[in-house]
Amino acid sequence: ACVLAMQEETVERRNDKYLRELRTKNEEESMVLNAQLAQALGDEEKAKALIEEQMRRINEARDAQKEEERLKKIAQKEARDA
Repeated sequence: ACVLAMQEETVERRNDKYLRELRTKNEEESMVLNAQLAQALGDEEKAKALIEEQMRRINEARDAQKEEERLKKIAQKEARDA
């Protein structure tokens, strides 16, 4: 029963992660298309603002990934030392 509960929890976490990734990808693609549309319509200011927002999100994602990798290394080191 315990193993089954752990498996269910693992599957739920994996599905949650996959859903978050899909939502992020969808938002990013939508932002790119909106920027392209704004550019095509001649609204350079809106296109520039959308591109800046996209770059901000990319930088945030990169920073979050670095922090996640740092915490993972710490957890692995603590597990080895335990």
